[in-house]
Amino acid sequence: MKLTAKDKEFLNTLCRLLDEKDLVVDAVQDGLTRFQLRQNYGEKVEHCFGMTRQGVRWRFNHVFNKIYVEALMAALMIELIYYCFMLPFYAA
Repeated sequence: MKLTAKDKEFLNTLCRLLDEKDLVVDAVQDGLTRFQLRQNYGEKVEHCFGMTRQGVRWRFNHVFNKIYVEALMAALMIELIYYCFMLPFYAA
């Protein structure tokens, strides 16, 4: 998955609102650790993002709990491949 222009705009707005302390992001552990958006209510949030609260929650989940995890898994896979296949050639 790739970040779209809407995702980038969402992240910029999210960063601004987090700096202003209008939103909070928590790490929730219920078997797996995942990010959860808090304080995402009110007219300001809907106006800043230009979407409903449900849309804000969906996009947050899409970016942080899907794209972020897939990117992390890809990076770990690359490191594993490098470690398993490339390192023995350099050790010899």
